Amino acid sequence: ASDHHFGIGNKFHDALAEMLRVLKPGGKIMLLYEPSCPSFLYGLAHHTVNRRRAKEGIDEDVLVPIRLKEEARKIGAEAVFDYFPESRYRDSPASTLYYSVLAKCAWLCQFTVCTVNVTISKAEPRP
Repeated sequence: ASDHHFGIGNKFHDALAEMLRVLKPGGKIMLLYEPSCPSFLYGLAHHTVNRRRAKEGIDEDVLVPIRLKEEARKIGAEAVFDYFPESRYRDSPASTLYYSVLAKCAWLCQFTVCTVNVTISKAEPRP
């Protein structure tokens, strides 16, 4: 649940490349409970999460699945996304309601802001 702090500006390549470098072939990286959104909502989502955390001095980002998938592909890995519209433990009643609706209409998750779990698999070497 911290990858969104390492790819600020959706620049995942360096952090992802290092994770894959130390991972054995066939190994998996799990990115859990990450904020995500489609490309067209990125500016708004990025602004929103950073406005909330500005007082704490924490840089936040929002994963754009299609961009992360492409970065993984470029360095020989596969990224699979599992949207996770869990409504418990949210920071406000509005957020709890929002995620409750997403849980009922799961098909909406890929078109809006939603929490996602990502599995990135390192390819096995070819014989």
